[in-house]
Amino acid sequence: MNKLDKYDFNIYVSNGIASLVAYKQRYQTLTINGEDKVAIETDTANYSVLPIPMVDEYSEEVAHLLDNEQWDLEDLDDWDEYDDWVGSTFLTRDGVPAMIVSFLDHLPDYELETK
Repeated sequence: MNKLDKYDFNIYVSNGIASLVAYKQRYQTLTINGEDKVAIETDTANYSVLPIPMVDEYSEEVAHLLDNEQWDLEDLDDWDEYDDWVGSTFLTRDGVPAMIVSFLDHLPDYELETK
């Protein structure tokens, strides 16, 4: 399994900061109709955060996270409380800014544990 596929990614905006949060995942055993099934769940206690100020200096990084080249500083209030869960393919699509590549590269690889 690809290292990034072991993470759930959340992008949210609060107080002029666009944050990329990488949550580790784990296996969970569920019993459905008397049969054990294995599912993957987000481990909200284990995460890494890349906070990016929504300023001109980081406009490329913010545009990549928000998938919107049109965001601008006058509309920051419109973005407040933006919240989206995305997959690793969204984050690694063409033209990934170096700051985001570095964050993703430095996420630790790990073995999925069973809860």
